[in-house]
Formats: sequence, structure tokens, C-alpha cells
Amino acid sequence: MVVSYTKEGASQQLSGVNLGGAIDPVQSELDFQTGVKLEFIARNLNWSFLNQTYQKPVDNTTPRRTRGLLPAITTNVVDNGGTPRPLSLELFDDVMAMMVDSGAIADGENVIALANTAQLRKLNELFRTEKIKVDSERFIGGIRVRTVYTTFGVLNFALEHDMPQDQIALVNFDAIGLVATEIPGKGVLFREELARTGASYKYQIYGELGLDHGPEWLHGKITDLETT
Repeated sequence: MVVSYTKEGASQQLSGVNLGGAIDPVQSELDFQTGVKLEFIARNLNWSFLNQTYQKPVDNTTPRRTRGLLPAITTNVVDNGGTPRPLSLELFDDVMAMMVDSGAIADGENVIALANTAQLRKLNELFRTEKIKVDSERFIGGIRVRTVYTTFGVLNFALEHDMPQDQIALVNFDAIGLVATEIPGKGVLFREELARTGASYKYQIYGELGLDHGPEWLHGKITDLETT
């Protein structure tokens, strides 16, 4: 991030037609840029924690990459050999049976099925058509979920924009967490000023963050789903 002396000093400047008492919402250029960057970091982390392919560096020129949840899941997978097919209750029974058999769950109470827009619409259509009782919406770990009753107990499902449109992930949220490298005296995600040159300040936001998905057999996924 770069913040010039002028931009930092000329705060609360308005342009165009202004009503009485108008206030520029940007009180500090540095705080504004920091907030924007943190939101960008959060979005990138969310995508990576689902989709990123693991990469162990061989030297200082090779970037490290955390293993995303979808690539990690290899045990409890219901696929169709690459041929798309419609979502059905049988597919949920298949993947939840795999999870029960592998010891991942006793029932689906703590499992959230994450789906993007295409599959979330199909989930709502499916459970509405099958007339399975749906509880009122509630929150689990800050995520708004809907709850349905399946052959293997309760199942929650929620919208996740970074999921592939042709997949659904059944995630045991009790098993996942964030891992980070703590930098002595600084923390795990911090802003610091860099060497100053000219009439501007330069900053970086630094952190080494990854996903702890736990044993991969605690989760499941359904792939090769129709999206239309």
C-alpha cells in the first residue's frame, strides 16, 4: 500500500454537489486502504481454503500453498466419472453413509453442506418437492444455515460463493480451523511500514495463513452435478 503525504493530509475534501453537513466517509486514507486490503485477503483466503492445490516449496522462489478442502477430500466422494447428473436424495444418502461408515459422523448435526447458487437452488427445490421438514433458519459458527432431516439425521446447508457450481461439500465444521505462523513481536497478520522514499508512506500487510482441515475422511463431497 502507498499513501502519499497529500492524500493523507487532504482528508475530508468533497467534490460535486454537496448538501449541508456532508462528510467524507474516508477519515484516514491509511485506514481506508487497510480495510480494503483486509477484505481482499479474506476473500482470497476463503477461495484458497476450499479450492487451492497444495504446494510444498523446494526453495525460496517457490510459493507455499495451503491444501484446500475440496482437493483434500478423497475418501467420502460420490462422483459419476465426469458425467453430470441431477442432484437427488440418494446422492446425499450415499455420501452420508460413507461418512458414517468411516467414523466421520454419528449423524449430520454438525455437518454443513456448502453449495454455490446452482446447487443451492436445486437443494431448495429437492427438499420442497420431497416435503421433508425444514427447520427455521439458524446460525452455526456465524454461517446462516437451513436444516433438513435425512436418512442419517440432521443436515444443514448454506450458500458458499467459492464452491464450484457442480459440487457440494459436506463439511464437519468441528474439525476445521485456521493455522498461522506467528511472527515474534508482530502476530499472525499485521501491517508494517516499509522503507520510505519521496513524499509517501509504504506499507505491507503480512501473514502466513493456512487451513487445518483435520482428517480428510471427516468430510465428504458430491461431484459431477448438473448445473442447469
